[in-house]
Amino acid sequence: LGALASEAPLLLILDDLQWADDLTLGLLSFLLRGGHFDRCPLLILGIYRIDEAGEALETVLRAGARSVLLPRLDEAVLGEIVSDMLAMRPPSSSLARLIARESAGTPLYVSEYLRLAVDEGLIGRDAQGRWQVSAAAVEQALQREAMPLPRSLGELLRRRILDLPPSLRQVAEVASVLGRSFDPALVAKLM
Repeated sequence: LGALASEAPLLLILDDLQWADDLTLGLLSFLLRGGHFDRCPLLILGIYRIDEAGEALETVLRAGARSVLLPRLDEAVLGEIVSDMLAMRPPSSSLARLIARESAGTPLYVSEYLRLAVDEGLIGRDAQGRWQVSAAAVEQALQREAMPLPRSLGELLRRRILDLPPSLRQVAEVASVLGRSFDPALVAKLM
């Protein structure tokens, strides 16, 4: 890292640090406390979900990291995202309000709530294939406490896996044991 940064300014981006292993966190801790890069044009940008950060990551962050908390997205921004995803102009304010409430401003959930909104009949395509919002259905959903979407990424993934046909679920289970990358031929042999 030092050699690369001495040639040109360097940006190292580490995403999803809430899932970092001990080796990665150990490297970060070393970089933060070592002072080895004080005079190098090196910026390490670590991105993590604050509500999923474990104690090990919190310890590393207390070792000298500068934190910048990004706020949740507001209703107006989420409305634009929904509008862009559905190619719908102008955006539906009631649908944006519902998505903002349910997603709590987390972009990851926007597409999942839109998918759920289709399943629940809140939005659908017209004869020309354009998305249309059922204002009455959205208003009813706004009156309810919540839409039935899992509140964590783990729950969301479990739900997605359970929705798979049994044969695909078995492939996913075998592949998960093999790790992040695997040989499809090996998965086929193990089936």
